[in-house]
Amino acid sequence: MKRLSTGVHLPVWILLGLVVFLQPVGQVAADTKLDLLLDPSGFLSGAMHAWTDDFTLGQLQNQAYGYLFPQGLFFLLTDALPDWVAQRLWWWIVLGVGFSGFYLVLSKLHIGLMPLRVIAALLYALSPRTLTTLTTISSETWPAMVAPWICLPLLASRITSRQIALSLIPVAALGAVNATATLAALVPAALILAYRQRWLHGIAWSLGVLAINSWWIGPLLVLGRYAPPFTEFIESAAVTTNWLNPVEILRGTTSWTPFVDTERQAGYLLVNSRVFVILTVLVA
Repeated sequence: MKRLSTGVHLPVWILLGLVVFLQPVGQVAADTKLDLLLDPSGFLSGAMHAWTDDFTLGQLQNQAYGYLFPQGLFFLLTDALPDWVAQRLWWWIVLGVGFSGFYLVLSKLHIGLMPLRVIAALLYALSPRTLTTLTTISSETWPAMVAPWICLPLLASRITSRQIALSLIPVAALGAVNATATLAALVPAALILAYRQRWLHGIAWSLGVLAINSWWIGPLLVLGRYAPPFTEFIESAAVTTNWLNPVEILRGTTSWTPFVDTERQAGYLLVNSRVFVILTVLVA
């Protein structure tokens, strides 16, 4: 059974790679911070400081520190490659990690037969939320793809300190571009510990999460202390939740930008095309 499971991942990864690299060859997308792709070393060196004078008349940097790891490190290591290739590789890893993690969770829980697990894992990796955000703000897609890996060790029949440590390893890889997305990726694992009533393990896990994420919590507090409330001007809670309703949440079309802009083509079709709306409702 283990050999069969291992054999599932490679062909699906190849399929996902083909899908990713068949996107417009030679072109790059403005995925979150374009300068991270074009000049990763310059961007990351600037991210070490709260203040930058490279834009407007100077400003406190928003979220720059969150790219240091893992996304920033990845683009730094792939800087020698053509920009579009490095970007496609990143998207490929994001999708592959999401598929494999979700498939392993289903296998661990003995849910469904292998073909159904593959379909379910593909639907997870290629969910409407992923299709909407992957090519424009993949930093928000990544935490959701890592979330199954955080849960996987906690599904063992017996939880020990080893399982807690194994769960914390992917926590370190969540990144911190969007603190809300990072925290949301921790919720399933926390619910598992609560459901299994592993209170002492839950405390140890929570302390580990705080320690691991301390590298970005500090800069976030600095930003919150000295920066103006800019989110109220560009994406307040009232704006971002205006289109949310039970159907949209069920479909996974919770990203607000496709409702007001056509830039994210896949996301725009998912919320405006009757065909895609009906299909996603049926799948959900």
